Amino acid sequence: MRDSIMHAYCGRPTQTAQDLSEIVRLAEKIGHHDVLLICKCFLIVLATAQGDLRQAQRDAEAARNFGEQHGLGWTFLAEQLKSINAYLRGDFREAERWYCHREEPLSHMSGIAEANLFALWAEAGDERALGAWTQRRWKLPRAGELNPNGAWIALAASVIGLASLGRRDEAAELRPLTEELVRTGAWIYPPYAFRTVAGIAAACAGDWPAAEEHHLTAIHQMDTAPYRTAQPMAREWYARMLLDRNAPGDATKARDLLTEALAMYESIGMPFHASRTRLTMEKL
Repeated sequence: MRDSIMHAYCGRPTQTAQDLSEIVRLAEKIGHHDVLLICKCFLIVLATAQGDLRQAQRDAEAARNFGEQHGLGWTFLAEQLKSINAYLRGDFREAERWYCHREEPLSHMSGIAEANLFALWAEAGDERALGAWTQRRWKLPRAGELNPNGAWIALAASVIGLASLGRRDEAAELRPLTEELVRTGAWIYPPYAFRTVAGIAAACAGDWPAAEEHHLTAIHQMDTAPYRTAQPMAREWYARMLLDRNAPGDATKARDLLTEALAMYESIGMPFHASRTRLTMEKL
């Protein structure tokens, strides 16, 4: 089961979709509610990968209701996925509500809710973001060691949040960890494309060639899998890198990328991201 499900994060969501029905069948046969809940959570991930945010929203509500009905500890994961879905749909108030709905239990996923909330506030320009960073309780990965999922995902959220706040030096300090993150072989944990995160950190460190390579790889990965909600994000962040570098031709290339990203955001139904992209284009 583990390998089948992990395909969803490693560029093979179609493989996970193919395997999931058999896993569900076996779990239902033996009445394993925890496995069924995890499978329901991965339906959310798969719908998000397909860019069907309405279906992901329905799947998230179904997963949470199932977890509540059976008193399952992993219900918090369904609620976090509800938050991510709300974030992607531009409903930041709803996303915040579910991130704060309950105390996050201690597990290998610990830290995701708090770190994601920090990134959300930072992207929204919410003044609470800085306090969330300075008072953070989530743990980042330890270099050269095996680390839990929560630490890696919190790292991605931290880089996104710091870059959004303009705290480039602090984001740059996390660059070595982002390089370790991409070496794990994982491509994504919604909403973060890990190559995009590494590209952001490299750009903050002023290493433009490495940053560009990461961003180009991110676009290729997100298009190949595909992960539709991450496709425009990969383009938007690459465009930001080009505008920061400001070499000859960068502005024109950035505009083209932003145009693509805007069309994708509008098609999927991501109004916050579309509005931000449109604003960036107006300033060019």
